[in-house]
Amino acid sequence: MAKPVDLGVIRKRIDVVDEAILELVARRLALARDAGVAKRRLGLDVVDPAREAEVRDRWEEHGAALGLPADLVVHLREALVTAARTAQVSDAARAPDAGIG
Repeated sequence: MAKPVDLGVIRKRIDVVDEAILELVARRLALARDAGVAKRRLGLDVVDPAREAEVRDRWEEHGAALGLPADLVVHLREALVTAARTAQVSDAARAPDAGIG
């Protein structure tokens, strides 16, 4: 006999996963900001095409291994990379040494 479905329990589990996802996104963005500081200190540009290609390839491989739809993986990755870039550019504009160099 099939196990009864408790929609409320399932939704609570989804809520827990959603919170964990948001916490991970916040951690990733904080690390991206740290990377932005390091890039400024090294005199590097915010956009690093080689690194972004590495991230893209890793996401595609891991997403496929997890059985995720490719378009979902692309959308998530692009949103995270865009948020990281935006934060790094914004932080650079507010940095004490902005415009020097």
